[in-house]
Amino acid sequence: MEIGNKKTTLSDDAALYHHQENVSEKEKWQTMSWKERWEYFKNYYLLKVLGLAVAAIAIGSLLYTMLGPKPETLFSVAIANRAMIQEQYLDVQTEFEQTIGMDAETQETIFDGGYDFEYDMYQSMQKFAIYNAGGDIDVTLMPLSVFEVYGPKGFFCQVGDKISPELYEMLKEYLVECSLVDDDGNPVEGSAAVYGIRIESTAAYAGYEAEEPVVLSVNLGTKHPDMVEKFLRYLFSLE
Repeated sequence: MEIGNKKTTLSDDAALYHHQENVSEKEKWQTMSWKERWEYFKNYYLLKVLGLAVAAIAIGSLLYTMLGPKPETLFSVAIANRAMIQEQYLDVQTEFEQTIGMDAETQETIFDGGYDFEYDMYQSMQKFAIYNAGGDIDVTLMPLSVFEVYGPKGFFCQVGDKISPELYEMLKEYLVECSLVDDDGNPVEGSAAVYGIRIESTAAYAGYEAEEPVVLSVNLGTKHPDMVEKFLRYLFSLE
């Protein structure tokens, strides 16, 4: 019995000890000066609070990127089979954005060099067909050999339908014709028209040597014909 009483007394004493310890901690905080409280907070809680703040900012930034307002796309260019190398088309993109006075915070242009109809034909063709059908490509830059294959397949519109008669006349010596073909690959009678413009002699190729002539074609679903005109005037240095 005495042993049992001692255990009970010890347990009660232990509980009382912890209670007194907790109370003492609260009392200690209440009696601290502001400087002492800051030191205590800095030593025990500051890193945890900063960690939570950084995590909250990262999550908020991710959610804003995913769910926040998207920039308006002013112009989209598909670049096939290295018709321009990356360094080259990034320079062109930057200069063109400056030319049109683009607001980088709310607007964007897209120059996508990820089309390769030679070594990655299936993936590139699938991507090109989907974006073209959705009107998400305004113009395509490609070697002449690629244009000769895909120009007749109906992906592009007649150049004269999307630019002003004045600009069309200025670019007359650079125009490229082709005829459309049917599902069997046979030329469609009377379909010969201008579907491309050669651009390898423009300032965009200064310092770069094109392996073959480069053709710009206007995609059938373009949503920005006004930007097509501006881009051609920029390439050919026409005001």
